[in-house]
Amino acid sequence: MANNNKKKMSFGELIKSKKFRYGSLSVVFTAVTLAFIIGINLIITALNATHIFSIDMTAEEFYSISDTTVEYLEGLGDDFEITVHFCTARDRLEEYEQGGYNYFRMVHETVLAFAEKFPDNIEVAYFDVTTDPKYVNDIKHYTQTTLNASNIIVEGKYHTRVLNFDAFFMVAESDGSLYAYNGESKMVSAITQCSIKEPYSVLFTQGHGETVSKNLVSLFQDAGFATQTIDLTVATDEELEEAFKNARIMVICDPQKDLAGYDKNNPNADDETDIINKFLGGNRSLMVFVDASTPDLPNLREYLSEVWGLDYEPNNILSDQTHSLMLNKNNILAQPAGETGTIAAQLHISFADDTDIKTVFDDTVKLVNGKAANGASVGSSFTSFNTATDKNGVSGAFPIFSISTVMDYDDTNAAKYQYVTLCGSTEFVSDASLSAQYGNREVIEAAARMMSTERVSPDIDYKVFADTALSLETGEAKTLSVIVIAVAPLIILVLGVGVYIKRRHL
Repeated sequence: MANNNKKKMSFGELIKSKKFRYGSLSVVFTAVTLAFIIGINLIITALNATHIFSIDMTAEEFYSISDTTVEYLEGLGDDFEITVHFCTARDRLEEYEQGGYNYFRMVHETVLAFAEKFPDNIEVAYFDVTTDPKYVNDIKHYTQTTLNASNIIVEGKYHTRVLNFDAFFMVAESDGSLYAYNGESKMVSAITQCSIKEPYSVLFTQGHGETVSKNLVSLFQDAGFATQTIDLTVATDEELEEAFKNARIMVICDPQKDLAGYDKNNPNADDETDIINKFLGGNRSLMVFVDASTPDLPNLREYLSEVWGLDYEPNNILSDQTHSLMLNKNNILAQPAGETGTIAAQLHISFADDTDIKTVFDDTVKLVNGKAANGASVGSSFTSFNTATDKNGVSGAFPIFSISTVMDYDDTNAAKYQYVTLCGSTEFVSDASLSAQYGNREVIEAAARMMSTERVSPDIDYKVFADTALSLETGEAKTLSVIVIAVAPLIILVLGVGVYIKRRHL
């Protein structure tokens, strides 16, 4: 029989009872804990949106900004005014993923890190190319480029550059895979190009069957140079004057026909060697790339050898059975040359002591260092190993990348230099050689800085991907996020309910 005479508790007695006190305590504890965790998540999310609470925890510090970069960009002064426009909504940048890596997010994090480091100089904006046609048209007016969601627009005080996300990565020529992140260097390059009113330029000659790789042109552009081609025999005096005004380097790459020299039967015809000599007279430099397939070019050879002490022996190919790559005896490795402190050694000073970094020459022609008529100092920056042999079977450490230097003083008594380099391999600056993990790219970058000491982006190393470097951005990171955001609160909720039920029956 039911006990209908059970005494009912008053409200005061109820809140003083053991069941209410212990049961309510567990409920309150659970509620407060859940509210705390949710509050922390909201705060971190809000801070992350403004990038105030961002820490680079990758092993290679992909998003960290070096002291070299900070010092260089601060030197731009009042010209340092940048707006970076992403052509896709901010939340979508977190969605794209390929091969376990969120490449869009990596670039986005880099830009935000720069904006955090330079809050007075860099702004970040977002728009969607598919839903905001007015914004697209306004930007397109300045860029003259058709935009898509993978574009990043860097708008500066004087110029605007349109980049693709893949431009921030190093791509292996062999299989197209991404093997390194070059975000910091690419950002510095873009900022430099947009913040200098009249950048220095590099002139690539044409009209002699030259071949220039895409990566060589991009390398100079990344260093802050404008690039253009020029035919010295066709350009008028006015066009030459305009082209030479801001030019600092002229490049002759893989010529198949000779320079136009003095013609006694046509004395009014252009003499390209004279034009080049006038160009170099303005504290400028010349880079020449030939190989074992380059024909005998008498005018070019005479100019280089007599004036600058540099020459090549046509068709005298070098091979090395010991120091070569991929079982190809003609794909030879080089060794740094030049005594420490010399101009020749400056081209490899950044990695001369790192035996893991290799410089690769293919189809290499034997060079000859001689005496320069203009008193230039001639030396080798790189030679073959002494296991190399020429086509005649002669062994030795032969010059394969040489440099000739003239130093003079300007009106203020400041030293000024003219450089002429001769490289015995056109493959040295091919797309494959400049994109692979060789030292070739660093050599050309060092030459660019040396030949133009002002307004050139600093040397910033790219970060090679490691197996563990991106562990916090792949599936493990997602799993960790789920544990922190969802699983932990759920466990606390279950425990709290269990405690509540148990204490009700005390």
